[in-house]
Amino acid sequence: MKSIKAILPIKNSLKISLLISLLPLCPYINPAILANEYFNSEPEELKSLYRDANSKYVQAFVSSDPEKQKELYKIALKKINFLLKVAPRYSKAFYLRSKIKLKTNITIKDQKNIDPSFRDLQGAIDDTKKAIDIDPDNYKFYDTRAEIYEELFSRTLIDRDKAKNNTGCSNLRINAIGRYYDCKELNDQTRSEILSEGTFLINMYHIASLRNYDKSISLNKLGKDNYKDKHQASSAYFNKAMFYFRSTLFFNEKSHNKALKNAILNLNQAIKLSSFKKYRIHHINILRMRAITFFRLNNLKAACDDINLIKGFDPSYDFKKFRSDDFKKYKDNC
Repeated sequence: MKSIKAILPIKNSLKISLLISLLPLCPYINPAILANEYFNSEPEELKSLYRDANSKYVQAFVSSDPEKQKELYKIALKKINFLLKVAPRYSKAFYLRSKIKLKTNITIKDQKNIDPSFRDLQGAIDDTKKAIDIDPDNYKFYDTRAEIYEELFSRTLIDRDKAKNNTGCSNLRINAIGRYYDCKELNDQTRSEILSEGTFLINMYHIASLRNYDKSISLNKLGKDNYKDKHQASSAYFNKAMFYFRSTLFFNEKSHNKALKNAILNLNQAIKLSSFKKYRIHHINILRMRAITFFRLNNLKAACDDINLIKGFDPSYDFKKFRSDDFKKYKDNC
C-alpha cells in the first residue's frame, strides 16, 4: 500500500480536501500527524470550515428562541470538533469553542440534572489556553479569556454570598467549577472555610480578568491611540470598564469609588476609539454607561453632559432603561 504522503497532492488546499474526504472512511488515519506534517499555512478549506462554524455560532448568539439557539450551538460545536480533528493546532477553533462553552451548557455531560445557567467555564479556560499556546499574539483570545474570568468572578461572588446569608443555596457551587455544597447543611467551620475559599477565588479571578483585558489591548496596540483593530480595542476598554463597574459589589466604599474611577478611565478610551457612524449602538452604550458611572460618583454635570450627547445621537432614546435611582437623578438634574 502506498504511503499517505505519496498519494496526497502537492498543494495544501488539495491535501486538506482529500484529508477531509478520507476521515469518515479511514478512522485509522491520524489527522494530527497529517496536519502537522502538511499544513504550514492556512488553507482556504480550513478558513471555510471555520467561517461555517462561526456563522452558526453568531446565529445562535443573536437568536431569541432558546430551543433554536441550543440547536445552532450544537451544530457549531460539531463543526468545530470536526475541524479540530482535521487541524488539531488550528487556534481559532479552540477560541470559538471556548466562546460556545461560555455562552451555553451543551458541552456538559449531565444534561438532566444541570442548572440551565451553568457553564463549562473550566473547559472554556482550557480552550483559550490551547489557543494562546498556539498563537500567543492573538489579542482576541485574551479578551475572551478575560470574559470567562469575569464570569467566574461574578458566579463565585454570588455563590459565596449565598453561603454567607444561607439563602437559595441548595445546589451551591462555590467556585463555579469546583465541588457542590448544600449550604443549609454546613456547620460554622465548613462555612468559614468556604467563605474564605470564595474570597480568595474572587480576588484571583478579578486580577486574572483585568490582566487579560490589558494583554488584549497591548497586543492590539500599534502606538499612541493607534490599534490594529480600533473597534476591538474600544470593545475591550468597554468590557474592562463594565467589569470595574460590576466589581463594585465586592469592594468597600474606598475601593468602590476607585473601581468607578477606573471604569471612567476605560470608558474614556472606549469612546475615543469608537465610531458612531459604524457602531451606533456600541457608541451610545458607552455614553450610557459613562453617564451612569458619573451618577454613582455624584458627578451630575458630567453625567448630564453624556445624556445630552445621547439625546443628540438618538432623540427617542428611552432613559427608563436606567436603574430607578439613576433615572431619578436624571429627571432631577438633567
